[in-house]
Amino acid sequence: MPGPPEAFIQDPCASHPDEIVAVVPAGSVIMINAHTWHGGTTNRSGARRRVLHAYYTAREHEQQQDQRKWAKDETREWLSAAQRWLLDID
Repeated sequence: MPGPPEAFIQDPCASHPDEIVAVVPAGSVIMINAHTWHGGTTNRSGARRRVLHAYYTAREHEQQQDQRKWAKDETREWLSAAQRWLLDID
């Protein structure tokens, strides 16, 4: 189904009959296609849950999040010119 969940289901926050909940040990890596409908459930364990969201695209395409806007000056200062170029924040 192409399109956002809101276009196909009444309540995007409700459980879906075809949903798959991934329960994995600490340190595990889950990789998904970003076009897959996805979300995070409530963390009921009380432990920290860390997430690294990576998005790669060709330089001529718009960034998913405007890193030029959000990168702090102190971060820019300790990055090399090559790293700033790679992140496209200058």
